[in-house]
Amino acid sequence: VIGYVSSALSNLLDFMGLAGHSLRLLLMQGKEIEPGQVMAASLIHSYFNNLIMLSLLPVGVIYLILNTTLNKVTVITLGVVAFLLMVAILYAAFVSFNRRFRLPVMRILQKRIFFFLRRDLSTFLGEMDRSMETGGKALKEHPQRLVLAVLLIIAQWTCAILSLWFCFYALGTQMNWGVLITGFAVGIIFGNLSLIPAGLGVQEVSFVGIYVLFGISLERAVLAALLFRMVYDFIPFFVSLPFYNSLLRIRDKHM
Repeated sequence: VIGYVSSALSNLLDFMGLAGHSLRLLLMQGKEIEPGQVMAASLIHSYFNNLIMLSLLPVGVIYLILNTTLNKVTVITLGVVAFLLMVAILYAAFVSFNRRFRLPVMRILQKRIFFFLRRDLSTFLGEMDRSMETGGKALKEHPQRLVLAVLLIIAQWTCAILSLWFCFYALGTQMNWGVLITGFAVGIIFGNLSLIPAGLGVQEVSFVGIYVLFGISLERAVLAALLFRMVYDFIPFFVSLPFYNSLLRIRDKHM
């Protein structure tokens, strides 16, 4: 239940992952689990969640290249984008789970944040580093748990893509899977990178722009994007609201 309500909150109101992490820490208090362990699990989940999300774009691009007739310029452009994104994904994985390389990156990030925002995040980044180290050691000791977690995250994103497909289907359009996945990945990625909570507006514009480029009518693309926002974000969030009171009462009993 905690996983559901924190995910529902993250989808709708999240900003750079803070809402989901904070809610998990709050609701897990008093359950004989150290805050560092909760943070480690939350960070590992967020990492693989974002990793699989980013992997959707190369998958969609490769599908389009293999299964549709595209001009040379489009094929080259899509191929370069897919290659660069895969390199970035592999680099992020290497840095995240190798402390010798992770620490210099975090120091650079800390300096940049202080320069632009005048905020000292050294304590937060230090806690994040310790949590990543704790999570990495736990995964090495129990690799089968990582496999299960990744499979569940893949299932989650698969259901999200199917939801978007059914949104188009409800409007009378049966989408090509390559086009669907590519547009979905671009919309979700740009929404997350926009630094706007839930990517409100940015995600929809990205969805519509990509699908219109691939021949979907503007009206159906807009309606499908809005319907998906309702199904994927708003409905789960409102369904989660009744759970908060009971979760807080359970937490208070254990404190």
